[in-house]
Amino acid sequence: KYIPPEDGANIVLTIDETIQYITEREVEKVYKERNPKSVIAIVMDVKTGGILAMTSRPTFDPNKYTDYPDKNRRNIAINDAYEPGSTMKIVTAAMALQENIISPERRFFCPGYIKVGKETIGCSNRTAHGSQTFAEVVANSCNVGFVEIGLDIGIPTFYKYLYDFGFGNPTGIDLPGEAAGILVNQKNAKQIDLATMSMGQANAVTALQILNAVSAVANDGKLMKPYLVKQVIDNEGNVIKSVEPKVVKEVISPEVASKLRLALEGVVSDGTGKNAFIEGYRVAGKTGTAQKVSPTGGYMANEYVASFIGFAPADKPQIACVVVVDAPQGYPYYGGWVAAPVFKEIIKDSLRYLEVPIYEKEPNQEEAEANNMVVVPDVVNLPLSEAISTIKARGLDVKVSGTGNIVWQQNPKPHTKIARGSQVIISLSPLDPAQNSGEVTIPDLQGKSMKEVAKILADLGLHLIPEGYGLAYEQLPEAGKVIGVGSTVRVKFQPVSE
Repeated sequence: KYIPPEDGANIVLTIDETIQYITEREVEKVYKERNPKSVIAIVMDVKTGGILAMTSRPTFDPNKYTDYPDKNRRNIAINDAYEPGSTMKIVTAAMALQENIISPERRFFCPGYIKVGKETIGCSNRTAHGSQTFAEVVANSCNVGFVEIGLDIGIPTFYKYLYDFGFGNPTGIDLPGEAAGILVNQKNAKQIDLATMSMGQANAVTALQILNAVSAVANDGKLMKPYLVKQVIDNEGNVIKSVEPKVVKEVISPEVASKLRLALEGVVSDGTGKNAFIEGYRVAGKTGTAQKVSPTGGYMANEYVASFIGFAPADKPQIACVVVVDAPQGYPYYGGWVAAPVFKEIIKDSLRYLEVPIYEKEPNQEEAEANNMVVVPDVVNLPLSEAISTIKARGLDVKVSGTGNIVWQQNPKPHTKIARGSQVIISLSPLDPAQNSGEVTIPDLQGKSMKEVAKILADLGLHLIPEGYGLAYEQLPEAGKVIGVGSTVRVKFQPVSE
């Protein structure tokens, strides 16, 4: 009996192709530059748990998978567990704040080491931090302070929160082969285990587990279930299944989450995470540099896992990202030097792509005259309808000059401050593709990322030939030239100097 085949369904992923591109680009860059054993990066929507990007190195070509070793085909973002190091201090701090173990007036004294039983644990600074507030302990990633905090929490409470934050169990993401991580057996845990766990050693977690836990801090204490498939659709376009975001548990209160976000913002602005700072955005995060476990027992002398985890904007979080670099070659090998710059580029370009507005500080009394000022948005190269709505959303009026559908120029310039209610004049491209079938005017592409340039040119029916990476600084033909649809534009990019 012949049984005719039935078409399968289509799936819609939470993956954002642009954010995935940005993440792939930055991971490939650090993989080539620092020659590590592996690199992992994941970007998550903190409000839903949806995975916006996930990648790792080494990788393989699916069209020639037999040319690569089996290990390259593993999804190490969810398959492999590692000791997270200081990124785990975020969870320790959350426990202490939620249990009211840390009071605002408490100070911690760091002489450079702390004794736990017969063992001596050195500080991350290798010297003494001296007297510190809790915020300074977090910003300085002080081992001594966190060991003190961990010992105060106690073993039973510490483990309760580990499980509440999702450690020791798979997150339940809709991908095969997810690991549960490895926790020290609670029945056998001693004070020295508690001390090392509180600063991120002894326990092993997956990159997805630690990202999900930290995303709970960004999400007012709500731990979400990560997911990748958003919808299942049949061949006629009917939605068979929709996946809704799921709150697993509220692990800490919104008030505690807010306090911790502020402390983590200090890590980036004043602490070990300065290389993750992004001009114009408030960023919160934590560095991690963990010793690697030796196959023969103990820890390796010269191999480390460098990582950075964080979210942005710190005051109204939207996306979180973790970057894990296993055994980077060369010096420095610290998370703040190796992983933080990767995080910075991923988050910076993602925020720009998502059109998250830059942070505007609240004016003080001395700046009262600026109370009614707003920042002019950048609408150059945007479609007319989108440009108008963007400008009006800032409380500004719009005057349109010319014909067409793409914004060619604007006055005042983007990012300048003007009085609320003022007028922004936008000039439309005299030769945009909506009005002309064969020719277009090349816009000014300087200062834009490769993805932005590619999108702008694609919208105009042009092809990009890129050179280098970073931001555009030179283009050929020049801005203002009129060329035929389907032509190529050569654009040179260069990294932004830090």
